[in-house]
Amino acid sequence: MIVNQTATETQPLERQIDLPVIIQFAFVACVALIGTPLFGVLHGKRYTYQWSSMLILAYFMEGVVRAWSERGPAQALALAEIVLSMVFFTAAISYARFTRALAK
Repeated sequence: MIVNQTATETQPLERQIDLPVIIQFAFVACVALIGTPLFGVLHGKRYTYQWSSMLILAYFMEGVVRAWSERGPAQALALAEIVLSMVFFTAAISYARFTRALAK
């Protein structure tokens, strides 16, 4: 009996997910989330710093999950993501706090 080696997978060919497409979508989604507050941050808008500090916590959580579950270079990049998100969070909260007197 001759078996087609490409059809022996558990999923039919039309139901397989193309991994590079998922990676590209994740990259575009991450860039879109970073780009959303970019204009306000570059122009020093206090309100943008306030809500972007909450947005950056999603990156922190994603980094924690990846640091816990991945190994090798992916784990190192996840740790870098955690550090960078905490640096931005601290800077954004500090900026919002120090400009509170100017906003009144």
